[in-house]
Amino acid sequence: MTNKTKYIGGPKSKETKAISSRNSTTHGLAARHWVNNDEQALFNMTVEALIVDFDPQSFIEKLLITKLAECSVRLIRIQNAENSLFDLATVEAEDPVKTLKSFGNEDKGLHNTFISAMYQSIEINQEKIAKKLAIIKEIDQHTISSISGWEYIYNNMPLIYRYLVTQCLQENITIKHYLL
Repeated sequence: MTNKTKYIGGPKSKETKAISSRNSTTHGLAARHWVNNDEQALFNMTVEALIVDFDPQSFIEKLLITKLAECSVRLIRIQNAENSLFDLATVEAEDPVKTLKSFGNEDKGLHNTFISAMYQSIEINQEKIAKKLAIIKEIDQHTISSISGWEYIYNNMPLIYRYLVTQCLQENITIKHYLL
């Protein structure tokens, strides 16, 4: 046997194994770890929001909440990849041969552009998410039967009131039209 046939590939040292373990992060949608801090933050916020919504009591409920959050963030990653691929294909449509080659990884520049666009498209606005969570908590404190009208909302639900007024001003419509 030659030396070539005796060699069994794969990383041997801890360092090369660590590098190899990051291949899925760099090269695929099936990364086992979050690809960046934004994804980790999105996962954490999703878990928090689901805990507020479902109030899990048992271990299995908490496990399911965590899995749901993980799947949600991965789904966002896939949707971002699809959007990035579509945007990239649209931009590169003038040269279809170049686009086709990029999917076979022959054109590393275009491939790297796609990967970069895919992971940069995760935008997290923590302030916006915190405001939405506060609105959800405020809604959760009231029952439909207790909301007797606009005056009740004005006096007892300040976040909802501000949100509705802001949305109506932005869209230049009446509150009645917005609610219909």
